[in-house]
Amino acid sequence: MNLNLPAVANLLGANPLMSPEQARNIRSLLHQEEHVLASLNAEIQQASALLEKLTRDRDALQEVMVGRSPTQSAALRSVIEEMEAEFNRLQNESNEAKDHLADLYRERELDPTRTYLVHEIRCTGIVLKTLSGKMDELQASLDVKRNILSPIRRIPIEILSEIFRWCMPDDDFVVVKTRQAPLLLTTVCSSWRKLALASPYLWSSISVTITRDKCSPAPRLIDLWLHRTMEQPLSFSIVEQLQLEDLTASDNYILSCRDILPYFADHCHRWERVKLEYTDWRMSSGLAAIARKSALSSLWSLDLHREYWVSAETNELSHIVTAPALRDFTWYSRSAPIKPLSLIPASQLTRLHIVRPVTMDDYFDIISRYPLLQSAAIYVQLVGREPDDPVVIPDSPIHLPDLKDFSLTVDTSITSLFSRITAPSLTSLRVNRLDEYLLIDPQEGVTFWNQEEVTAFLQRSKCALETFEVRDGEISAGELVPLLTASSPSLKNLMISNERSSLCSVMDVVIEALMPVDGKCLCPRLELLKLWRCISSTDGMLSDMISARPLRLVIILLNDESQHPVDVERLKVLHTQRAGITLVRR
Repeated sequence: MNLNLPAVANLLGANPLMSPEQARNIRSLLHQEEHVLASLNAEIQQASALLEKLTRDRDALQEVMVGRSPTQSAALRSVIEEMEAEFNRLQNESNEAKDHLADLYRERELDPTRTYLVHEIRCTGIVLKTLSGKMDELQASLDVKRNILSPIRRIPIEILSEIFRWCMPDDDFVVVKTRQAPLLLTTVCSSWRKLALASPYLWSSISVTITRDKCSPAPRLIDLWLHRTMEQPLSFSIVEQLQLEDLTASDNYILSCRDILPYFADHCHRWERVKLEYTDWRMSSGLAAIARKSALSSLWSLDLHREYWVSAETNELSHIVTAPALRDFTWYSRSAPIKPLSLIPASQLTRLHIVRPVTMDDYFDIISRYPLLQSAAIYVQLVGREPDDPVVIPDSPIHLPDLKDFSLTVDTSITSLFSRITAPSLTSLRVNRLDEYLLIDPQEGVTFWNQEEVTAFLQRSKCALETFEVRDGEISAGELVPLLTASSPSLKNLMISNERSSLCSVMDVVIEALMPVDGKCLCPRLELLKLWRCISSTDGMLSDMISARPLRLVIILLNDESQHPVDVERLKVLHTQRAGITLVRR
C-alpha cells in the first residue's frame, strides 16, 4: 500500500517543510473548525427538538379544533382568561396614563414656565405608545385563540364539506367570482382553503363567456379549475359573444370557442351538462376538437344555441348528439332539428326544448317519436303555408304517459295541435302565442284559442293540472271558467297574460268563481295568481277576491288603473300587509 507521507504529515501538523509556528496555526484552525461543527450539530439538534415540539403542538391544536381534546380545550380557555385579565390590566394602565397626560397638558397651559412638564409629557406619551403596542399584540393573540375555540372549528370535516356544498350558487353553471363560492371559501382561512381545494365537487361546474375584449375566466384559470375537478362529473357552458368581423378588426389575437373547447375536450368522458351558445353562426363551432376524442359516455344534458348549422359541421354535431346517455336536449336554431333529433334513440330522451318554430308535420313527428318525454317545449309555425298545402295529422293517438310539463308556442292557432295527444301525468300546461306573429292580421274565421280541443285534451288525459298559463291566447272569460272548473281540485298556479291582445280574459264571472263563499270556491289550492293586462271587472271585486284568499304570490297589471281606483288602493294596502302581493305600475 502506497501512502502519501507528505499529506499524512500535513494532517498531523508534522510536515518537515513547515515551521513549528505554521504547524501550530494549522492545528488551531482545525480545532476552531471542530468547534464550529460541534456548534452546528448542537443547533441542528435544537432545531429538531423544536420541530418535534411544534409538531406536537400542531397535533394538539388540531385535536382542539375538532373538539377531540376537552383537557386541552379547558387549558386554552384558561390561557384566554389569563390573557383577558392581562389585557384589562394594560387597558386600565393605559386609561390612567391618558388621564395623567391630560392633567399634564392642563398644568402646562396654566403655567407654561414649568419646562420640566415637557419631558414628563414626552415620557408619558412613550408609555402610552408602549401600552398600545402590547394591547394590539395581545388582542391579536386573543383573536387567534378565540377563533380556535369557535364552534365552526369543531365541526367535523365531513359536515363542513357538506356545508360547503350548500354554499354553492344555484346557477346551472358557476360563474367564477371571488365573492361567491367556491373561490370565496378559499379566502377565509388556510384550513378552509385546503378543504375547498380538496373537494372536487366544488369545481365541477363553470361558466365561460368570450367577448371581443376578453375570455372570462382566463384560459389558465379554466385549466386550473378543471384540474381541481379531478374525476368529478363536469358541467360547463361557453357563451361566445363574437362576430366574425371582430377577428379581423383587431390587431390582437381574439380567443373564440374554437380555442376554449380543447381545454374541456380532454375531459369529455366526464361531461354531464353542456351548454354552447354562439352569437355568429359563421364562426367555427370548435366541435371538431371533441369529435377526435373518446365517447361522451356521461353526457345527459345538451343545450345548443346557434342561428344556423352549416353542412360542414354535420359530423361534429352528430357526434355530440349521439351521446349514449343524452336525455335532455335544447335546440335553439333556425336550422331544422329533425336531423339531429333522428340520431337520438326514442327510448332515451325525457326532456326536449325546441326554441325554434317547426312545421306542424315536424311537431307531430317529434312528439310521436319520443313517448317517454317528461318535459317538452315546442314552437310551431303555421304562417307561410300555401292554402292547398295539406297537413298530415296522424290518425293514431299519441300517448305520452310520463309528460308532466308541456309548453306550446304557436303563431296563429292551436287547432289540431292537441287533437291526438293524451298525457295522463300532465301537471303543467303553458300555451303561448309567438310574439313575432302577433301583428299579423288573422285569417278570416281563424281564432287562436280552440276551447273544444283543449277541453277534450284535458278530459281525455284525466290529468291533475297544477299550473295553467296562457299568454296572448285570446281566451275569453266564458272559456276560462270551464277550464278552471275542470282543473279546480288540483290547480295551484294560474297565469293569464295579454301583452298585445286586446281581449280581456278576467271579468266579473271569473272573479266571482274564484271568490270564497262560505269557505268554498273554485281552485281552493290556488297559490300563485298572475293577471297581466287581462282584467275588465267591476272596481273592487278583484281586491276583495285577493284579500279573501291565502295566496302566496300575486302579480297584477291593470289595463287602465283609472277604471280601478278602489282596487289600486286596496292592493297597495295589501302589499304592505302581506308578502308576495304586487301591483305593477306603468
